[in-house]
Amino acid sequence: MKDSLLYYTLWSWFGGGKSFTISPASSLFCTHKVSTKIKRIGKETLANGVLELTQQGEGLINDIDSIEEQYKREILPLTNHAVFDYQYHIETKYLCSDKQLDFFDTAQTIIHEQASESYSYITQIEFKIEGLVL
Repeated sequence: MKDSLLYYTLWSWFGGGKSFTISPASSLFCTHKVSTKIKRIGKETLANGVLELTQQGEGLINDIDSIEEQYKREILPLTNHAVFDYQYHIETKYLCSDKQLDFFDTAQTIIHEQASESYSYITQIEFKIEGLVL
């Protein structure tokens, strides 16, 4: 569970720190982990008094050579010969109106993972308080 993106989204609000590393499973190559360095890139109070906290990161998949071979065998023929170019980007944005910072109002994590420059797989995780309008 600790390597899941759901856990990361919650854990990083409750004490993950300003920079850390996580190792979630790849969405494209599910038996492989992506070593991902996360950094806080922004913390500001918006005009409406809501705190906005933003984190971003880049990841490297383990055993990239075997991934590229798998890509060439299984995916390349389906992509009109798009060249292998693995990239992993993650961004999480928290909005919090609670001045005690006990819990956020919304949290959204978006992951862009690609095996070639022509095709991206996007995963989005969102936590929110139902009925809340910020």
